[in-house]
Amino acid sequence: MSQESNEIDNETFPQIASFKNNNHRLIDRGTYFYNASLKGGTERYRHGKTAHTIHVWWARRPFSAMKPLVFASVCRSSDKNAVDMMKQLSSLDETANVDEFIAEDTKVLDMFGGGGTIPISAYELGIQSYSMDINPLSVFIQKNLIELFPKSELSKDMLIELLETTGRKILTELKEITSDDYERDDDVIVYITTYRYHCKNCSYLFFLSKRPWLDKKSDPYIGLRIMDSDTEQTFELIEVPKSEAKKYTRLYRSKSPLKTLECPKCRYKFNADIRDCDDIVVAHIKGMKKEIVLNKKEQYSPNIDDMLEKLSITSSEFSKIPKWSGIVNPALYGVVTYFDFLNNRQKLIILHLIDLLRSEYSILSNNYSEYTSNFIVSTLSALIDQLVDWNSRITMWISENRQPGRAFSGPGVAMYWDYCEIDPLLRGPANLWKKLDRIIKGVGSLDKMNNPGKVILGDARELPFEDETFDAIVTDPPYYDNIYYSILADFFHSWKYHVFSELSLFDNNTNHQQELVASSYRSKDPHGFYVDGMSRTLTETERVLTNEGVVSFIYSHSTLNGWAAICEAISRTELIVSSVQPLMIERKARPRGHNSVSIDACLVFVMHKKNILDIEYHTFEDVSNELRILGAVIHKLLRKIDWDDETIGLTIFANAVGMLANIKLTDRDTIHSNLIECESIVKQLIPNFRLLKRESI
Repeated sequence: MSQESNEIDNETFPQIASFKNNNHRLIDRGTYFYNASLKGGTERYRHGKTAHTIHVWWARRPFSAMKPLVFASVCRSSDKNAVDMMKQLSSLDETANVDEFIAEDTKVLDMFGGGGTIPISAYELGIQSYSMDINPLSVFIQKNLIELFPKSELSKDMLIELLETTGRKILTELKEITSDDYERDDDVIVYITTYRYHCKNCSYLFFLSKRPWLDKKSDPYIGLRIMDSDTEQTFELIEVPKSEAKKYTRLYRSKSPLKTLECPKCRYKFNADIRDCDDIVVAHIKGMKKEIVLNKKEQYSPNIDDMLEKLSITSSEFSKIPKWSGIVNPALYGVVTYFDFLNNRQKLIILHLIDLLRSEYSILSNNYSEYTSNFIVSTLSALIDQLVDWNSRITMWISENRQPGRAFSGPGVAMYWDYCEIDPLLRGPANLWKKLDRIIKGVGSLDKMNNPGKVILGDARELPFEDETFDAIVTDPPYYDNIYYSILADFFHSWKYHVFSELSLFDNNTNHQQELVASSYRSKDPHGFYVDGMSRTLTETERVLTNEGVVSFIYSHSTLNGWAAICEAISRTELIVSSVQPLMIERKARPRGHNSVSIDACLVFVMHKKNILDIEYHTFEDVSNELRILGAVIHKLLRKIDWDDETIGLTIFANAVGMLANIKLTDRDTIHSNLIECESIVKQLIPNFRLLKRESI
């Protein structure tokens, strides 16, 4: 580590409120952000090292950042030993005994549990971990990992052995059951599929394809050319030198599907809707060398009625996907329900997997406790996650590396008119055998403690706890309008439910309308809905927090409105922000990562009850004067470790939000105009800093 790094490691991050006594926590020392950023940014590259590799969830923070955050939030000491322990906790490869730093009966709450990173971190520190979420899939994930896992009568090693044995048994049977549904004799690992429309006016058959390239990894590129005949269009494989690829793409015959299209032969106009189309396999990817060949076999679409009847599942029970342009685009083109985004072969293999998981649950229940059988089957239901995420009508073939891409990798869901389908039981991309290995490794990363967590399905605006229950509240709430978790979760929940409903643990109700996000599709006043809901949550947070407790509240956004919302929400409470510490814990290589500051950086708002803090500024003029001084300090501090301008600017601005919230302005227009002036102050230090000015999505 460089000399400058050692210096930053020993510095205190600037405070925006001072303590009346010694009731501060380690988080208030302000060295947390540096070590967490060092470790957290690399964790996502370490597949199988954490429980994140088991179940699918979105926007989960790294364990190597959240475990020291929980520790720093409850540790009442800030001496060198405590700081060293915090550093040690940021390493996934080290074990640590924190008993001497944490008081007995310490309780931590995360009321936006999500994928469970914070509750799991608290559980593994030996703290009494409480978690809530309004989404049943989130509750399912957390119950699986911090309720069922520690309650099993089996040791960790025995659980992992049983998990592996059961998983391999299920996959072996699944491969045998589906042997007639795939072209395994020909070693076909991927099926490249597009939509074909039958013109209702002239009966011409033509494709709605818009992606010509199958291989852009080599030179020449390999792609598909549409060929016209009198009655139909067909494809042929072509090779195009890389230098001529852009020219060919411009000449590609098929138009991008929009809402209204026309037949290329008779010019009949129609709406692009997959319900009027056939799913046509146009090419195969064969073997580990990924040889590309045209498909010359008849189209195959198995009948799934028998399996639906066997499992007592009906297509009508799958809810409709919201038609939100730019957020859930497939719903605009005929993917009406959560049942429709899979073709029949993709549905059939999930139905077979559900059947096998149910059967295995019956066997396990006769030999093990309820906790063990529930844990094994609920954990293995993550195999369904793999199929939903990597084998659907919205799974894209990535020609640059000749791999399928995840369907649900970001906040929105794109519509693809060419998709890839895998054989998930062969050893090709995204196969279930490798997923099982990651599930086993993920469980291996957990510590089996004797303090099961408590997970509740509920609304953060109405916490079901008594006053002054929690020593710390550490949470990563929804960021204004960044991600609509309920919509994404239901792609998985609607299928997984048919497994875990057998476990008598969960229900099938996702509360879309009450999800705390700012959405113009759900509310006439999305900004007001979010502010009202978050202020109620923070008021409840204050109520259940002990008098000397701390709130560590993670937040970020790229828009002025997103920051104004959180400023107003805090202002409506009596909580005081003592510091706002930055975290740089995302991969720089992520899509959109270079273009959005909210992707790369997030901020921890450290808050306490007003009885233990003083603030020295009381008007906006005071805030603006203090911001100029504070901004220079933060700028110098973060420059030492070479953080980029966007992150430094965002950190300074977030501290302005904290200071403005502390003077308790509640007029929305005043808050908004003051934040615009704060932005201009930040620009004096970071000229290229900017926040987007847009309304809620």
